[in-house]
Amino acid sequence: MTLFEIFTYFENYAIRHHELQHVPDDDSQSCFTAANTEEDSAENLIKACERELVMVLLPYEKTMLPVKQESFIWGKTIVFLVLKKVSRSSPKEVIQGQSQCEEIANDFISQVIADRMTKLCMVDLDSFHMAPVGPIADDRYGYICMFNLQDYFEHWVKPERWSA
Repeated sequence: MTLFEIFTYFENYAIRHHELQHVPDDDSQSCFTAANTEEDSAENLIKACERELVMVLLPYEKTMLPVKQESFIWGKTIVFLVLKKVSRSSPKEVIQGQSQCEEIANDFISQVIADRMTKLCMVDLDSFHMAPVGPIADDRYGYICMFNLQDYFEHWVKPERWSA
């Protein structure tokens, strides 16, 4: 799966999620991916977002797993954040916001697990990790979530992609 395919997967569920209510192509979108450029950094996107709840998918890192009998597999680390804008001066509000984000993150992890045999093949079920985060972009708290996908690498040279 490419980064775009993974983003589309998450975006489709963000549209359907009752709390996120993502609307694609809306300036106040609640789900987006950060390109990690200076102007399109996760922090800048989060600061610019007017929505109270936001989900950010970060570009994945990938590592070639040990090769077994000409089977090449990328290990891709998927990372997303679910964040809520809260008052930093209220510890109770911070905890409530993080708890809400934890529940939303659990919803998405549950969906990933449910889709592991259909839409997301080769999910490493031992790789899920979640941790509270904040403050991010001044006033957002929530959860960062990580898990690994294994993705076959078509390592054959494609002549049509090279000039003679």
